[in-house]
Amino acid sequence: MKARLRFWGAWIGGGLAVAWALTFIWWLLLEPINRENRTVELVIPRGTAVAVAEGRVAPLVPERLVLGPNLALRVRNEDDVAHRIAGKELPAGATALVKADGGNQFSCTIHPAGSVGYSIDSRPNILATVLPSVVLGLPFGIIFGAAALVARRLRMDGDDDVPRHPLAPAGGASGSRSS
Repeated sequence: MKARLRFWGAWIGGGLAVAWALTFIWWLLLEPINRENRTVELVIPRGTAVAVAEGRVAPLVPERLVLGPNLALRVRNEDDVAHRIAGKELPAGATALVKADGGNQFSCTIHPAGSVGYSIDSRPNILATVLPSVVLGLPFGIIFGAAALVARRLRMDGDDDVPRHPLAPAGGASGSRSS
C-alpha cells in the first residue's frame, strides 16, 4: 500500500511540477511589451463639450482607460472648447502629457460624471499560475502514472524475460541470420 502511494504521489507530483513550470513560463511572457515606454493617447473629439452639456457620453471617448505601468496619458483636445483632465487645462487644439497619481480615476470635463476611470496594464499575480497548474498537472500525472503502471504490468520496462508472441521465432528478434 505504501509503495502504491509513493508511486502515485510521484507521478501526480511530477505532473503538477511540470504543469507549474509551463504556467510559470506563460506567466513570464505576460509582461506588457515596451513596459516603461508605453504612453496611452486619449483624443477628445469635436463635439465632446456639447455631448457632456446634454448629459451624454461623447462618441469615441472611452469609459475606462488602460494605462501602461509608467502611468502616462497623452491627451489631445480636438474639441472647439477647452477641457480639464487630471487638473490640467487643455485649450482647444492642445496636447498635454498627464501622469496618473496612483488612484483609479482622473477628474475631467469629458464625461458627464466628471471623471474617467483607469486601470494599469501589468502582469497578473504569480498566484494566477496555481489553478492552471492543478487543472493540467493532476490529469497529466494520473494519465502518465496509469501508462507507467500498464507498461510495468505488460513488462515493457526493459526486462529480458519479456514473454514472446506464440508465433515469434525461437531465436527472438536478434536471432542469427545466415548470409
